[in-house]
Amino acid sequence: MTFDSSETKSTIQSSVFKSRDDVNTKILDSLGLGEEWSAVFTGYQLVDKLGQGSYGCVVKAICKVTGQNVAIKLVKNFSAYEYELVKVVREIQIMKALTKMMPSKMSFFPKLIDLIIPANATVHNLNSIFIVMDHIDTDLSKILKLGNQCKMDKSHVRNICYNLLCALNYLSSANIIHRDIKPANILMNKYCQIRICDFGLARTLP
Repeated sequence: MTFDSSETKSTIQSSVFKSRDDVNTKILDSLGLGEEWSAVFTGYQLVDKLGQGSYGCVVKAICKVTGQNVAIKLVKNFSAYEYELVKVVREIQIMKALTKMMPSKMSFFPKLIDLIIPANATVHNLNSIFIVMDHIDTDLSKILKLGNQCKMDKSHVRNICYNLLCALNYLSSANIIHRDIKPANILMNKYCQIRICDFGLARTLP
């Protein structure tokens, strides 16, 4: 009896890919995510859903190459209206500019790490994009909702306010107006260091 090595190899590869697809499908189902999220599995392992909005949602993930925790924001259904398209392009441009401008040790904004376009997208049918950025522990909105359960004293509040003013001052010096400052858009880590996010409504001045 003889065996066709190429056929055996093909069978094994098909089995591996099918098993991998099954695992990815289970992850999407467990997080309540759509099939479009399969585009990120090449470079990232999805961990948890962080938020949901009219634009899409944000998911915590781990980079398979570096092991870094990241946040992946899906922006979808923006190509039908010019206004929405301009918002997406502007947000990416501002994040890219701030990532280049800010030193890594004193950043007041999430760094733009990667952009992922769905595999079947073309110039004519592009309708969604994944924005990969730094992952930050929580946001000020979630902290405030904790109420008395949150153990914050005056020094914490002073540190948050100082960092927020520094961030706003930096934006002003870069001729950028955020236009959507609110607790949910003020990310914060365990050291009370803040980063302002969501530049969809931001504007740049000449």
